Amino acid sequence: MHKKEIYEVLVKKIGLEGADNAYRMPEAYDDQQSGAWEEHQIRKAKLKYGSKNKRQVSDDYRFVFEEQIDCIKASVMDGHKFDYGQEIALKKSSAKRSVFEALQEERKKLPIYPFRDEFLQAVHDHQVLVIVGETGSGKTTQIPQYLHEAGYIKHGRMLACTQPRRVAAMSVAARVSEEMGVKLGHEVGYSIRFEDCTSEKTI
Repeated sequence: MHKKEIYEVLVKKIGLEGADNAYRMPEAYDDQQSGAWEEHQIRKAKLKYGSKNKRQVSDDYRFVFEEQIDCIKASVMDGHKFDYGQEIALKKSSAKRSVFEALQEERKKLPIYPFRDEFLQAVHDHQVLVIVGETGSGKTTQIPQYLHEAGYIKHGRMLACTQPRRVAAMSVAARVSEEMGVKLGHEVGYSIRFEDCTSEKTI
């Protein structure tokens, strides 16, 4: 009996008399939470990284491809047919040429380069030569190329270079083929156990 009285008092106090079990739409929402969420989303959208007082440096440099775009525009505006395939092929060939030229410049910086003519003369004068040089001086990659450029590899002759490790043999062949501008496995190749990357063209 006591519990029933307590229940009735509580119901009256809270004002739930005659309340049904149905959902009632609230008359007002708490705007504070939704406002904070919206503010957070706006801050995320406007988020910028870096220093606040950083100088704008983009105007200091011009784009490299501006002139090229002007050329394309001009040729299209003039009514000429523009061959994009040809343009792509030209870009690739110029990129290859620049890489090849860079490799040739790098070859000239190697310690063995100043001795090229002296070496070729010594090969002509002597039957056996022993060449000693530091690691990275260009002995393995340059000497075969010097002999090839001087014309020693003709009439079916081949030039071989031995390496103590598989990876060394592969990397030397790859480097020489790049410097000569030929495909690996054609004029320049390697032959190691269980793998032969040579062809009839290999010199």
